[in-house]
Amino acid sequence: MLIQGTVTSLVMPLIGPAIDADAATSRATFWQGQRLILAILIPVTVVMGLAEKWIMTWFGTDYTVAYPALCWLLLAYFVWAVSSLSATWLHYIGHGKTAMLISAGALLADIILNILLIPHYGLTGAAIATAIAMTMAGTAMMLTQYLLSPSACKAHG
Repeated sequence: MLIQGTVTSLVMPLIGPAIDADAATSRATFWQGQRLILAILIPVTVVMGLAEKWIMTWFGTDYTVAYPALCWLLLAYFVWAVSSLSATWLHYIGHGKTAMLISAGALLADIILNILLIPHYGLTGAAIATAIAMTMAGTAMMLTQYLLSPSACKAHG
């Protein structure tokens, strides 16, 4: 979350002027932000995903039970971080309410999935519920931004 917030904060001042400029500027700004997010996020996610031995060494074997939950949460936060620029973009193009509804839907899905999965899978069930809800919300944010602002999303060549 810290990565997404930091990168989005860096790109945020550029979004308004890019949207006001033209499709090419809008597209370039969007993809520059996405590349920056991915350049930081991929190595961090890979290192965290390979952290099982480090967790055992640092915290002891009692904590390795949390490793599957960590993997699910890494997936969730990866998708959510990648979609953060799309969510911010929606606010800038006047669709903040849509972004809020997507987030509220994710919260509702997370609550329902937690109720269903925690009794059967415990901590890992909670992580799976969060991963499903955040992945659905992140995907919805990106798809909605593409549908409402396609010129910003089309890859430039």
